[in-house]
Amino acid sequence: RIIIMEKGKIVLDGDPEMVFSDTTLPNLGLTLPSLFELASRLKEHGITVPWDKASSPEIFAEEICRLLLKT
Repeated sequence: RIIIMEKGKIVLDGDPEMVFSDTTLPNLGLTLPSLFELASRLKEHGITVPWDKASSPEIFAEEICRLLLKT
């Protein structure tokens, strides 16, 4: 669960996929963590990495290899 606050008020509250998919993040002065940004860009090119696989670089790399070797 991720909670984003602004001036003491909750503006976003939810699981990482919901929060990091929210288009208002830039308006709050926030950017995606790099692995989530990479996962979003890969998805634009047809490679879907589950959000829970972006929890660490090692897990992310293993999932990318698994996905690419599967094709």
